[in-house]
Amino acid sequence: MLRLCLMILLTCAGDAAAGPWMRGEGEVFLSFGTNVALSDTAQRPVHWDPTVYLEYGLTPRLTLGADLYIANGDEEETGSVFLRFPLHAAETGLPVSASLAYGLRHDRLADETERIARAGLHVGRPLPQGWLSADAAAIFVLGGDRTEGKLDLTWGRSISERWTGVLQMQTGIGTAGDFYAKAAPSALIRVTDRTRIEIGVVHALTGDRGTGLRIATWWDF
Repeated sequence: MLRLCLMILLTCAGDAAAGPWMRGEGEVFLSFGTNVALSDTAQRPVHWDPTVYLEYGLTPRLTLGADLYIANGDEEETGSVFLRFPLHAAETGLPVSASLAYGLRHDRLADETERIARAGLHVGRPLPQGWLSADAAAIFVLGGDRTEGKLDLTWGRSISERWTGVLQMQTGIGTAGDFYAKAAPSALIRVTDRTRIEIGVVHALTGDRGTGLRIATWWDF
């Protein structure tokens, strides 16, 4: 049962919440996705938010990754690389891992680029047909005095061999220093053994309370 849960978790990891589970040595995971605002009034924190997410298993205890995304109503472009390593073994039933990241963030309106560092803590718990996970991160603007934070909570359940349901709550302190919260229910559809499609919605619980359609694809190599 633990192995089944880990397989589900590893294939469902994405930009929103990586989870504490490590990639196997030599394994590659790639995801492309976007949020599409369903109304003209949806600007922050839900708008048009394309994402690219990549993971590679360097060793059984070290996962290398990269993520690229646009946020805040097309105003910010962010790219970073990260390393994730285990703190508590998955075999115990309560895996815990940490991550360290370095990246660049470009503000289109101000035409400024800043360096950022991110420290993350990831905790998960396999369930009989799914999982729970919490992903927390502190984001530091290097050379500045601003610190941001985020906390993503995820519950997932395997419905059948092809369908998985996911409910996620995304919260944090954004670049403007304001609190944001988003609810993101979705369904994952297995297309092949190596490909999945996510279809869902993202609804802002703060800001303009806009709603967006979430579409993404996953590949395992």
